[in-house]
Amino acid sequence: MFTRKHTRIWLVALFTFLVFVFSMIMVMVTSVRQNVAVQNYGELTQIYNGPIIQDAPSLGSLSTDNVLNKELRFSSSALTRFFENTNISATTGKVTIIADFVKKGLVYQPTYKTEFTADFTLKNSLEEESLISFFFPFPSGTYSSEISDAKLIVDQQVYDLSKSVDANGNPGLKWDGKIPAKGEKVVSVSYDTVGLSRFQYEGFENPKGAQDFRFDLEIKGTRGYNVLDGLSVDNRTFEDNGVILSWNKESLYSAPRISVEVGGKINPADQVSKVYLIMTPIYLFFALVLIFLTTKFAKGLRSLDLLFITVLFVVFFPLFHYLSSFTIDPTSDIFSSMNVANYSMPLYLAFTLAFGVIGGLMMYLLSRTQGIKFTLTLGLPVIAIGLGFFPLIATIPEYFILLSLIGIIAILVISMQVRFSNK
Repeated sequence: MFTRKHTRIWLVALFTFLVFVFSMIMVMVTSVRQNVAVQNYGELTQIYNGPIIQDAPSLGSLSTDNVLNKELRFSSSALTRFFENTNISATTGKVTIIADFVKKGLVYQPTYKTEFTADFTLKNSLEEESLISFFFPFPSGTYSSEISDAKLIVDQQVYDLSKSVDANGNPGLKWDGKIPAKGEKVVSVSYDTVGLSRFQYEGFENPKGAQDFRFDLEIKGTRGYNVLDGLSVDNRTFEDNGVILSWNKESLYSAPRISVEVGGKINPADQVSKVYLIMTPIYLFFALVLIFLTTKFAKGLRSLDLLFITVLFVVFFPLFHYLSSFTIDPTSDIFSSMNVANYSMPLYLAFTLAFGVIGGLMMYLLSRTQGIKFTLTLGLPVIAIGLGFFPLIATIPEYFILLSLIGIIAILVISMQVRFSNK
């Protein structure tokens, strides 16, 4: 014969199964949205050029019919000798990456603006003046992408006609000039562009020896970054909303290479979607604890009340999820006549609103069925832990284990308090 207790146990089992089915459906919905985000990223590469991959400049010998050589009339063997004895002895560069996250769909894409400047020291090891051809390529894949304010400067002179292409058709800046005997010449280049997610510099190895490599990469708008490979970072300077990474390699024999991923803006909706994976165990714990406490210290939770609690619990997760995705697009018709700026709801504001609405309704239900004293002394802590704490820490994967242990300790404290109260 089924008692009221057995009925509630079966109901909890049924509701747990239904919560599990719902969570799996939402996981699939989240997966579809993630695929859309990946597609949107691909579309943005048509505008923002994708990751910026900047190759080092190359040196070449002048042709005998070059305009500069027509005056001097060097033979092809002499021009080859100049090329073989002139190398890049030092590179000093700076890249400023300004995070400019663009929201496409419901996801912030890691777009950024880039200001690139670099000084390349060309050294002639011969006892005579040499002629050399210097070519600096624009980032890979920039045939139809944005490159602006590109300059090539030698001896404080800006070469306006330096735009060129190499033998493979890659666009860039070119300079043909003289290097003094046993001397050096500094060629400076700069340009502005845009990119997505990553900056990479592929350096040029000095075949005749070493080179000094100094490079600063400043990220503005976010302190998040990840050095993917290449040279080790010598210094990190963190600012209020940015970071400066510095490489200072004296007499570097290997090819200088750096690759840094710019930290993307936290996507609240993607974070919150992780709570669906722990939704079922949280509900089972929440329902069983609530049934036990109401049975021991109050009037007991009726089946209809348990249904209300379950529905509110299930509604909380997508409400939290979609509130974190809420955004105001000032280009929409409804806002076209208003002076409304682009707005996206922060993660914790979305959580506060969802918890305030759903948690408030749960407390109202408990106060009407179990009494104010029970609701404030036991109901509120259970709601705060089950509906608030564990769903929230699921959005912080880096500290999930630590925060889970803290939550378990809190549960033990409450359990001991219940044990002492039961005496």
